[in-house]
Amino acid sequence: MQLLEFQAKELFREYGISLLDSISSTNIEDGRKHAKQLGYPFVIKIQVPVGGRGKAGGIQKMSK
Repeated sequence: MQLLEFQAKELFREYGISLLDSISSTNIEDGRKHAKQLGYPFVIKIQVPVGGRGKAGGIQKMSK
């Protein structure tokens, strides 16, 4: 079974595994709104079912 990160987090929460707060955004406008809700620092990750997203630039750390 292959899961995206947000799907795995949903399963973890169902079983009582604690996780850091996160919000899934589907477009840039929502992403900006969610970033303000979370505050700094935060991490933006693309959700793709392939390996190597970090090396491809799919993970960005944002700090003020």
